[in-house]
Amino acid sequence: MSPHRRKPDVEASTRATRLAIPDHALAALEYQARRHYRRWWLDEAERLARMVVRFDVGRPGAWFVLGDIEMRRMNWERAFGHFQQAVDCRRGDSMAWCRGAEALYRMGELERAEDWARHAVSLEPPGGNPGAKRAKRFLNRHRADFEKSRLQEADASAAPTQKLEAFTTRPQPEHPANIHSLEDYRSTSAE
Repeated sequence: MSPHRRKPDVEASTRATRLAIPDHALAALEYQARRHYRRWWLDEAERLARMVVRFDVGRPGAWFVLGDIEMRRMNWERAFGHFQQAVDCRRGDSMAWCRGAEALYRMGELERAEDWARHAVSLEPPGGNPGAKRAKRFLNRHRADFEKSRLQEADASAAPTQKLEAFTTRPQPEHPANIHSLEDYRSTSAE
């Protein structure tokens, strides 16, 4: 079984297998799609990557190219969807996890982005790999944003009780606008 495939049952059900398309032919198409992407020939790269995916949905390289293309086009939701497909094909691909985190960050989903980046770092083997290193840089670069997001979430969850305390704590009735009850009114009118 090719290292690009996740499960034998997925391999047996692919169109490429039914049509007897060799694995190296799909790998060559993925390679060409990546080359076109690097040259900014996005339409041709997308055409080739989609061709690979039509033949075999279990090819993470093709999904990865599609995700990168959408990142360049600033279509963050579609990019994340493609990176998620790449992760589904190969769970241990730290670069796909990291790129998914970058797409989530651009979508404004900071908590999920941090989770995805931390997962990418956790996949780092003893010798290291580029995806985990990129994820570490991503976490360091956006640490302040992640902390700010957590503080805002904490403030949002604490805000209703703070508002309730502010409402129930009554100021001294010195001004008619501060009178909240009949007793307050009587005490201010008696003075």
